[in-house]
Amino acid sequence: MNRLAVLGHPIAHSRSPEIHQDFAQQFGYSIDYQKIDVSPGRLGDQVSELVRSGALGCNITVPYKSEVVALCDHIAPEAQAFGVLNTLKFSDLGSVTGYNTDSAGFMADLLHYGISVTGKRVLLVGAGGAAQGIIDALAQQAPSVIHIWNRSPERAIALAGRLTQTSVSAKIADDLDPGYEVIVNASAAGLSDQVPDLPASIIKNHTQCYDLSYRQDGTPFLHWCDNLGAAMCVDGLGMLIEQAAFAFEIWFGEMPNTQKLRARFDARPLKTASPWRPE
Repeated sequence: MNRLAVLGHPIAHSRSPEIHQDFAQQFGYSIDYQKIDVSPGRLGDQVSELVRSGALGCNITVPYKSEVVALCDHIAPEAQAFGVLNTLKFSDLGSVTGYNTDSAGFMADLLHYGISVTGKRVLLVGAGGAAQGIIDALAQQAPSVIHIWNRSPERAIALAGRLTQTSVSAKIADDLDPGYEVIVNASAAGLSDQVPDLPASIIKNHTQCYDLSYRQDGTPFLHWCDNLGAAMCVDGLGMLIEQAAFAFEIWFGEMPNTQKLRARFDARPLKTASPWRPE
């Protein structure tokens, strides 16, 4: 039995166990994948316990993607620039290697929905671990600008300063452009049923909106975007499935097929002309 887990706080909403069970069934693996709610200050103890128990690895989610970096013996080269990790693999000798599959999962989901940021004006909402995990991938697609808004402006300034592209800059609400082509919400506001305090002018009828969070009844941010007439509203359920596939490949060396699972979960965009049914 291959033991796996996802660590976060809160964690009850996570669909990672059923996603990885589906992947394991594709290859005939037997896994025990648990959701573990980790109290603040207990992440190191919980990772150590998983290592001692002989677990194969684990996923890391909010709010521990930055904190877990210090617990790793090794970090995969492609993840070293992120400053955040979402996947750990444990060796037989107990060493911990960290990876970030959020970036690849995010880009795979954008491709699935035909959302291109190349040459587009992009607004990234949030500057925490989720935003850190995807901003490099966004920048590599050469949008015309990436503006970063965060409730705490200094964090947006710090994140923008991490990139060398002159097209990336931090903005306060009053300086945001009207009608961005693409808006990505990477904030945690939805966890408390809130919508980021943004002006309605950022959304026009051509705006494609993407929320890294996901909820059965739709995230508050996506409902706000839809009410303002956005052209497309997509939640992060597809990204969750895609990043999980990359994590599964890290653990087992085999890449699962995500398309049937996406269809079963009904991971699809909300369009303003039709009701949204995330599952």
